[in-house]
Amino acid sequence: MDFYAEISSNTTKIHDNNIKLNILNDELKESNKYLADFASITSHNLREPIVALSELCNFYEESVKKRHLSQKEMRDMFKSNIQRLDVGLNALIQYHEFIQDVNQKLPQKISIVESLEQTFEKLDNQKPEGTVVQAEIKNNINLPKSHINNIFYNLLSNSFKYKKTFENLNIKILAYKTKDSYNLLYKDNGIGIDVENYKDELFKQGRRFHKESGPSNGYGLYYLKLYVTKLNGQIDLFSKVDKGTLFRIKLNYINGNG
Repeated sequence: MDFYAEISSNTTKIHDNNIKLNILNDELKESNKYLADFASITSHNLREPIVALSELCNFYEESVKKRHLSQKEMRDMFKSNIQRLDVGLNALIQYHEFIQDVNQKLPQKISIVESLEQTFEKLDNQKPEGTVVQAEIKNNINLPKSHINNIFYNLLSNSFKYKKTFENLNIKILAYKTKDSYNLLYKDNGIGIDVENYKDELFKQGRRFHKESGPSNGYGLYYLKLYVTKLNGQIDLFSKVDKGTLFRIKLNYINGNG
């Protein structure tokens, strides 16, 4: 009996170890994917503006000699590329924070209200004049800090970037809990996106949906979906050109997050 009991015990241990090994293998694959993405994002976000600045310096020297451009035109060109470089660096910082938190068993958490306050403060210098924000947080739960902060960062920065030129920006945020989910509704009256035309590309890397996108790296919506997915959630986007955009985010609610 002892012999068969020992075989049974060893079989159970082998089975348990195989399960643990498969979990570790899956985590390694996920980590490798994020590292590959990080390398790709670094190349995309930094190389383009750096090359542009280098070429602009050469062009500046020629322009000074031949007086092709005014000082203001040259200054605006430099400013635009520096802004793009800044946006690229911020995108890398966001993704780095995300990678750091992925494998943490107990990531630092923050409430929805605190997250909104921190994000508003961080983006204060980007907020267009006349912007009106209405936030109704019916249930204030705690979520991983880097994830929810980056969700709000991308939502708000996109609204600021793509407001209508001659109309004040209005943003409405509603957060509430149901029996099995936590829901975020985010709406603005910006220039919108042609969803029908871009529906298969909305959340892909490096996609830009406006001809004059300003200092954009095309990663805002990609990051947004990435963070929502890691919170076991789903995201839907509804938008019409010149009518504004609505994001609907549904997170699977886990007891104890309140």
